[in-house]
Amino acid sequence: MLNIFAKCSKLNAVTIGNSVTSIGSFAFDGCTGLKSVTIGNSVTTIGSYAFSNCSNLTSITIPNSVKSIGYHAFDGCTFLKSVIISSGVTSLGYNSFDGVDIPIIISLIENPFGIYGKGSSKRVFTFDTFDYATLYVPNGTIDKYKATEGWMNFVHIEEGNPTGINDVENAQNSNTTIYDMNGVHLPETRKGINIVNGKKVIVK
Repeated sequence: MLNIFAKCSKLNAVTIGNSVTSIGSFAFDGCTGLKSVTIGNSVTTIGSYAFSNCSNLTSITIPNSVKSIGYHAFDGCTFLKSVIISSGVTSLGYNSFDGVDIPIIISLIENPFGIYGKGSSKRVFTFDTFDYATLYVPNGTIDKYKATEGWMNFVHIEEGNPTGINDVENAQNSNTTIYDMNGVHLPETRKGINIVNGKKVIVK
C-alpha cells in the first residue's frame, strides 16, 4: 500500500480490511478530505507518513494488532481530537504525531516503552500536547508512565478512561442508535469512538 492513495483529496472514509497486514509509507499522505479511518485487526505496521497531512481526521484508534507506527505517520493531522493507542503497540516512530496538538490521548499499553520526549527534535508529540493534553493510562500504571522516557513529559496523566467514555469490546449486535464523531448515522459500531444512545463509547 505504498503511496497508493496519496493526495486523493476527495477520499473521505477508509476501511482497511482484515486481509491487509501493513499500511505502507505515504499510503494516504495528503488525503485532506479523509474524515474516518477504520484499521483492520490484521494490520501490524503503519508506515512512515502513512496518514500525514490528513487534516480532517478527528480521531484515530490503533488496534491491538499494530506493533509499530512509523515516523511522521500522523504528522500534520491538525484536527485530531483524540488518539487511542492499543496495548499491542511496541514502537512509536519519531514525530509520529507532530504538527497537531491533541487534547485527549488514551494509551492502553500496560508496560510503557520509552519514546522521544520534549528534549528531542524527534519528539513523538508536540510541546503543547505534552503540556496541555490529558493522557489516560490503564489503572495501576500511572507510576510506570511517570518514570518512562517521553511519557513522563506529559503534565496531565490520569488513570482510567475519560469521563463519559466507556470501554466496549464488542457491540456489533447492539440494537441501538449509533453515530460516529461527525454525527453520521452508522449501521453498527466501528473501532474507535462511537456515540451510542447519546453516550461516547470506545470499541476496540
